[in-house]
Amino acid sequence: FAEILIQENVVDLAGRHSTVFFIATDQGKVFKVIKYALEAEARHVSSVKAVEASSPIVSLTAHIERRPNQQTAKKLLILTPTQLILLPSSMCKQQQTCTDCLSMGDPECAWVLHGAECVAVSENIFRREYLTQEVGKCGHQVGERTTTTEEPPQHRELAESWLPRLIPGVA
Repeated sequence: FAEILIQENVVDLAGRHSTVFFIATDQGKVFKVIKYALEAEARHVSSVKAVEASSPIVSLTAHIERRPNQQTAKKLLILTPTQLILLPSSMCKQQQTCTDCLSMGDPECAWVLHGAECVAVSENIFRREYLTQEVGKCGHQVGERTTTTEEPPQHRELAESWLPRLIPGVA
């Protein structure tokens, strides 16, 4: 593994506490693993190929983008020797059904009961009463959701002047 980012005390809609691990490999992938406080085993919930294998991940950092109405967008900042990449920290939008969305066990994802889509909880606080993370509430709502496009990674070429601010100890 190239980098590990740990987020402790993440709380889902039911109040369950978990630790979230983002694990970056030297092959350009980032894995998301969840360990719930009351469960014995951790579970792999998603993975994404962030960069080409020939471009190693140097740093992995959490970034929270503040939005109106107390909403936030949780992102991962991935640094390679030549790029700064911004990715969503959850793969909620990729899930097509209620069962797929909730069986991942990602505390960041919830199903919109009347909207038939898997969303990031932090970006949908305004409709919290319509969100669920309970697979038992899926019922007959396992059909296709409204089609949306997944937010693509945002790649930025790095100027040498950025490095001292991004990597401590680099002058």
